[in-house]
Amino acid sequence: MLKTILSTALLAVIGLTLAVAPLSAADRMQTGQWEFTHTAAGDTHTFKHCVTPDEVSIVNAETRTARALAAKRAAGHCTITDYKADGNVVTYAMVCGTTTTQSTATYRGDSFEADLKTRAEGAAEVASHISAKRLGACPQATTK
Repeated sequence: MLKTILSTALLAVIGLTLAVAPLSAADRMQTGQWEFTHTAAGDTHTFKHCVTPDEVSIVNAETRTARALAAKRAAGHCTITDYKADGNVVTYAMVCGTTTTQSTATYRGDSFEADLKTRAEGAAEVASHISAKRLGACPQATTK
């Protein structure tokens, strides 16, 4: 159960931080190496992810475009049932199989906070919190 919730939360975080043009003053999120901290049911997990320019377009787009991009990225895995971008706040709801997730995230360009409510069929709703911060540029890929 917890693994399903964590997987859904990870998909939600990556899905909504994934995918535009060069950074402008109105952008909610920047590209680069990010550290995400996810807390649910007393457990905290931290991971790093290099957020590419392609990935930030969903978060930085206006509602209609962002919803279409999110739906395209989630296709085959999840269905976006609601999506709204208003200023620095993005709210959405999605269904992944028998699991539903609702999220509200507040972005600050180089950090964000999100609260999620996830419910798997036949299970109690689980509230979780995600905080993320940009650490800097993505590490250079090493080649051999």
